[in-house]
Amino acid sequence: MKLFINNKKGFQAGVLVAVILVIISAAVLFGVFQRYGKILGSAEDKSCSFSLMLSSMTKIGGKVTIPPECEHKIHTITGENISANTQRARQTVASQQELGGRTSEYLSYYGAGHSDEWYINEFMAKELRKCWDMAGAGTYDLFDEWWSFFDCSKPGQAAHSCDGPESAWEKLNTSYTNKGKLPTFCILCSSVRFGVGVDKKEINSLIPWIENNPVPKTKTSYAEYLTANSFIGNTGQNYQEYDTNEPQAVIYVKVQKTGLSQLLTNLGRWTNYIASIGDVDEEEEEKLENQKYIQYTGIVDYNDLYDTCSYLIG
Repeated sequence: MKLFINNKKGFQAGVLVAVILVIISAAVLFGVFQRYGKILGSAEDKSCSFSLMLSSMTKIGGKVTIPPECEHKIHTITGENISANTQRARQTVASQQELGGRTSEYLSYYGAGHSDEWYINEFMAKELRKCWDMAGAGTYDLFDEWWSFFDCSKPGQAAHSCDGPESAWEKLNTSYTNKGKLPTFCILCSSVRFGVGVDKKEINSLIPWIENNPVPKTKTSYAEYLTANSFIGNTGQNYQEYDTNEPQAVIYVKVQKTGLSQLLTNLGRWTNYIASIGDVDEEEEEKLENQKYIQYTGIVDYNDLYDTCSYLIG
């Protein structure tokens, strides 16, 4: 009988521990969804966004324990797509001319036609927004321990992660494609190809488009939305131009300075990088100088991905 009572107590204790663990887990999940629920809800690719969120939260000793897994989407824009949206583009611009509140550059350019560019820019802006949402709109702690993503083993050694920023920087600088490049981490969100019926040309009208059009169901322009939490107050070079002669890649980018501040300052690399971003005022330049990283979404030629990124997911 005594043995039975002890077992019962053991069973009760086990149940109590299980209940406590369930309560703790529920509290953790509640906290997660309080913080990230809206972001996950707005992300179109929820599986990738959840994978990125999970990776950012499950680190041990600063190292990623669950690598993020994402697959990029492939899109093709054709002349038929453009034709189907030409009338809507014209009506939208006409309505915007009546309402006002848009820049003269935008209204004069699109008021004179260019409906094909209006639609293509709308498509690219939506892809950029989806990409930003997928990466947590700048709130996920992605690639913070960036050195742990690189293999620092020497010939004949078992593969192992770099143990710090200095060894990873040294490793990066032995690579032909990464030599001298800042640690640049990318997630390939989508590729966009331009098919039959699309004029082959450089498009440099994306910036006025995203500055003058709001994200659907909001009053926030795409430009404001895409630069929030990026530490870049302007659209700069990220959306300057793209070429319909080549497939384009829509990417999330995080450029790291963590652990390399003094080295990169001495080399002038960070200052040079900030200068390449675009027009920044003195106050913003000082702010950027003190950041440990810069993140944003951008468009690059698909064939230039490995020249752009030190590490690529997707």
